[in-house]
Amino acid sequence: MKGKWHGAPYWDYADRKWLITFEVRENKTDLFDKTRDKDLTIEVKEYKERRSLNANAYFHLLVDKIASLTGVTHSEVHNQLIADYGVMDEEIHHIVMDDSIPWQFFSALHLRPTSHTKMMDNGKLYRVYIVMRGSHTYNTAEMSRLIDGTVSEAKELGIEILSPDELERMKQQWKVS
Repeated sequence: MKGKWHGAPYWDYADRKWLITFEVRENKTDLFDKTRDKDLTIEVKEYKERRSLNANAYFHLLVDKIASLTGVTHSEVHNQLIADYGVMDEEIHHIVMDDSIPWQFFSALHLRPTSHTKMMDNGKLYRVYIVMRGSHTYNTAEMSRLIDGTVSEAKELGIEILSPDELERMKQQWKVS
């Protein structure tokens, strides 16, 4: 749930534990009632506006249409669009692997090939690949860029896309920052 810190954390010397409070705008009394006396796993991270599920569904619809028209697989189109318009994974950054491995067919790993290569002692060419995040992790601005690029590619192939008004409405729903 979305919320903010409410006051500073307080050390309870008698019970030897931290007391931390948050403010939230949603009514979560049912959640509190269900978990009142239970140990919880608590994760706190900075809030980021997420893209709508419709955005990801529309991206995959266009990927399917592009794949069908061009005669290549969904994975190939998906990975190429992620490579062209996606976002680098800040935790992993890059990997180096045999250049003959067909990166476009991976389903769980998204890569952007670079021009950096090296011939190894075994006679094989190795390439540096930038590791890209999957679209399901994108915030609204990142997803908007991916959709815009995908729409541009689809237009070039003559694929019917949403009207500019529908695309704009979709973007407004994403609250692109």
